[in-house]
Amino acid sequence: MKTKSLTFLLALTFLFMFSGSSVVFADDLKDGWDALGRKDYKTAHKFWLPLAEQGYTPAQSNLGSLYSNGQGVPRDYVSAHMWFNLSGSNGYKDSVINRTIVELRMSPSQIEKAQEMARNWKPKK
Repeated sequence: MKTKSLTFLLALTFLFMFSGSSVVFADDLKDGWDALGRKDYKTAHKFWLPLAEQGYTPAQSNLGSLYSNGQGVPRDYVSAHMWFNLSGSNGYKDSVINRTIVELRMSPSQIEKAQEMARNWKPKK
């Protein structure tokens, strides 16, 4: 009987841990959108960067847009391409389109560097 109670308690603990973190991530994503709506691009970047680094696809696409437009960060087509590439490889179709648009503004060596960065990218835990 003790084993069943312990198993239930552990399962319940993990449920709360993981469900809570999902809410925090969703809140950070929304907070970034709210900041974008206020044209507070630096704050949007602050919310989205940790999510993107952990592999959250919408945040990766959003960062690609910030870098592509130079909003809250210096314009950086290489970084934009990398984030769009990562997001697109996770199924975000708009990111594939945006990556193609950014490529039109990039040199072949910049594209190569961005592709290498995407290949070597690993999510942070």
